[in-house]
Amino acid sequence: MKAYQMVILTVVFLSVTMTLQAQEADIRPEPGGKRLLFVDGDDIRNEPGGKRKLFIDGNELRTEPGGKVLLYVDGDTIRPKFGGIRLAVIDDDSIRRNPTSKRLLFIDGDDIRPEPGGKRLYFIDGKVTRQQLVAVLYLLKPELFKLTPKEEEAIKAAMKEAEAESDAAMASVLLGKFDVLNSSNSDWGGGVVSTVRGKDGFHYLDLKLKKANLSGIGMKKPGNGQDELWIAFAPEGAVALAVYDIDGGKLTGKWIPMNAAKDGKEVLGHETLEGPASLTGTFKIVSAKAPNNGAEYSGTATLAPYKPADGNSSDLFDLYSVTWTFGTVKIPGVAAKVKTANGKSVLIAASGTKGDFAVGHVTCESATLSKGIDFLTNKGAAGYIVWTKQNE
Repeated sequence: MKAYQMVILTVVFLSVTMTLQAQEADIRPEPGGKRLLFVDGDDIRNEPGGKRKLFIDGNELRTEPGGKVLLYVDGDTIRPKFGGIRLAVIDDDSIRRNPTSKRLLFIDGDDIRPEPGGKRLYFIDGKVTRQQLVAVLYLLKPELFKLTPKEEEAIKAAMKEAEAESDAAMASVLLGKFDVLNSSNSDWGGGVVSTVRGKDGFHYLDLKLKKANLSGIGMKKPGNGQDELWIAFAPEGAVALAVYDIDGGKLTGKWIPMNAAKDGKEVLGHETLEGPASLTGTFKIVSAKAPNNGAEYSGTATLAPYKPADGNSSDLFDLYSVTWTFGTVKIPGVAAKVKTANGKSVLIAASGTKGDFAVGHVTCESATLSKGIDFLTNKGAAGYIVWTKQNE
């Protein structure tokens, strides 16, 4: 007997073979005061032309390009590295140890104060991004990003409890073996899908469908108030998943190869794009490194709104066509913009090497097929896959 809980597999097909101006500002003790630091785009210096003190590599703060990671700016959360423990959070105009704890600093427009109405500590003479602000504070007030042993123990315990609860909820619905009930793609209208949690929260997918055997990589993220997997899959697993944080026209992404389910976050690549805040136009690849300790690379990525060939639209996410350009090589594809539970949006994409492949997300929902596009093929046809979990 099969469980009645159903899961919709939402995917977007791809068929491939594989700016913002840098901001400058002075940090002073008060307006017109002596310069303490100079924000020179991705570099933090004592003064214009001076020696670099810190380098901003997308969402990572490093000692220098390619140097040691000092901090990772994960949206509103500051961590020592990608996936690391929370050191602090930026809550609107305040910096706190956690969202409900006492304020550590107050960002009062161009002034940095210990609390509202408090004495000015620093004056920002210019405009800075969140990453630049964190870099400046790391140099001026490093104690903000250091936990006491008691704080570290409490945060680790809370993270462990939350992860256990999330994993338990996901395991009951999104992990395990599923029978495919139907699909708009006749080749996918039956078969079995297995999902397994791997190292560092990455997931492996095995899709033995009616007329196709596929493998995939998934990353768990909170989406629209519920857990979901963002995934990429292809024949022989020849695919990698990219998840980009969106900050205006700056897209900061991690490339997740298939072997991340086995080897974890140490094999991730990264790519940072800068371009129009509308997400339409040409983006410069300002920083990138291929997965599995691959080479650094540069080029452009062009995004344009994408509409299915049948004229349908999606109320689940916005779709974009993407063309990555590396010299004379052009790689076409599509991407999906997905809103997360905290109201922020991310862009998910994929790159593969063996013909058609897919990028999308798996969500826990009752199986209704009237919610717009559930997947989009490389031929522009809208469709869906629905499965039901096997009894265990």
